[in-house]
Amino acid sequence: MFKNKKIGTVQWNIQDDKGKMHTITLPGTYYIPDAEIRMLSPQHWAQVTNDIRETSSTKFGDIMVLRWDKLKCQKIIPICPRGTSNVGIMSSPAGIKKYICLCDVHEVASSA
Repeated sequence: MFKNKKIGTVQWNIQDDKGKMHTITLPGTYYIPDAEIRMLSPQHWAQVTNDIRETSSTKFGDIMVLRWDKLKCQKIIPICPRGTSNVGIMSSPAGIKKYICLCDVHEVASSA
């Protein structure tokens, strides 16, 4: 499968349902640079932040509700349609698109 897997500290930027940005830091997380997506384990998150009962995810038929910071923060994540992957897919905050565009512009300028 993926040969270039690593384990280390990963930072995630998550925008909650109120629009507030949060940066979470998770040590001991699997990271595969070649993968098209990144996987977040709410259980691992709860364990490393010692927020065992107050960082959680609840899955329903059409959404997953992710809660953290003593249940004060929440993000509702849509579930992929049945028959595809049946998991919640959360996009990166809008800022990543600007970064990717900047990388593309730099790459084009460098190759010219």
